Amino acid sequence: MRYLQIPVIQGPNKWNLSWPDCTGHEQSPIDIDTHNVWYSSSMTSLEMVGYESIPPNTRWELVNVGHAVHLELESDYRLRDGGLPGEYRALYLTFHWGPTNITGTEHTIDGRAYGMEIQVVHYNLAYNSYEEALAHPDGIAILSYLLEAQSYGNPSLSQIITNLPSITEEGSSVPLRPIPLLSLFPVNTNNYYRYQGSLTTPPCLQVVQWTIFSETAIISEKQEFIFVIFKLEAFSSFRSHRSGVLKNKYQRRFPPFEKRNSFMRSSIGHCRPLQPLGGRTIYSSHTQHANWLNSMTGSTLSILLASSLGFVIILLVLSRPGKDHSDQSLDHHED
Repeated sequence: MRYLQIPVIQGPNKWNLSWPDCTGHEQSPIDIDTHNVWYSSSMTSLEMVGYESIPPNTRWELVNVGHAVHLELESDYRLRDGGLPGEYRALYLTFHWGPTNITGTEHTIDGRAYGMEIQVVHYNLAYNSYEEALAHPDGIAILSYLLEAQSYGNPSLSQIITNLPSITEEGSSVPLRPIPLLSLFPVNTNNYYRYQGSLTTPPCLQVVQWTIFSETAIISEKQEFIFVIFKLEAFSSFRSHRSGVLKNKYQRRFPPFEKRNSFMRSSIGHCRPLQPLGGRTIYSSHTQHANWLNSMTGSTLSILLASSLGFVIILLVLSRPGKDHSDQSLDHHED
C-alpha cells in the first residue's frame, strides 16, 4: 500500500505555489532548543504495542516512492500513552539522509544535525483511514530519531541496506524479513520531545504530533555512505551517467566523508529546511534543561501558593517582638 504519494518536483521554496499549507505557522521540521523546552508530566513512557516482537502476519516492504525510501509495515503496531491524544497505528518508516554525516537530518537538536533521520508514521485509530486522519489536527503521530555515525555498524539496518540496489527504479519494491521494530530505535525511548507540526513534504498539512527522541541511534559511516550512493543512483539527475554505481560500490573501499567530492554534494537533498517555531511550545518528557512550572495545573499552583503564604504568615507571627512575661509581672509587683 502507498500513502499519499505526491510528486515533489520543485524545491521547498516553491511548494507554496501548489500547496498553500506549506507557508502555515506550524510547519516542520524545526530545531529542538533543549534550553527552551517545557517539562510535561503527562509525557510518560510511550506504550509501543508489538514493537518488541513480530506480530502475526507481519509483512515488511522496502519501497522507492519516487522522492524517498519507505519501509511499509503491514502489521498491527499500536502506539499510545505518552501524552498522545489517542491510539495510533504504525504505517511506514521514511528515511532522510544527506551527503555527509552532519547534514542528513530534517530536525536538529541544539542546532546540530546528524547523518540520517528515521521517521515512523502513524495515524489515529479514531479515524477510519490514514486519508481521513489527515483532515484532523490530531490525525498523525510521527516518532522520529536521529542516527549518529560511529565506526561500527548497526546490524538492524543491514537488511535494509543490502536491498537498496533492488529498488533504484521509482515504484519498485522488495519484501523484507520482519525483525522486532524496536531494534531499529534508540536504546532509550523514555526521553523525548513533543510539538505540534506538519508533514515535511507537500501538502504540508499541520496535523502531526511530533515525538523526537533525545537519544540517537547508531549507523556506521560505511552504512551511511551506501545510502548516499543509492540517492545518486535512484534520485539524482545524474543517474543516467552513473548506471550500476550502487552495486559496484558495495565491493569498493569507502572513503571518509570529508574526502567526498563535490559531485556527491550536488545530489538531491532529502531534507526540508528548518521552519520557524513561531509561538509554539516544545514539551519534554524529562526535566534536564526543561522548565517545569507548566506541568502543574492551576489548582496545584493555587495550593502551593496558599501553602507558601500560610508558612510566611506563621514565620511573621513567631518572629513578632512581644513583651516578656517576667518583666510584666515585675512591673505589676512594683505598683
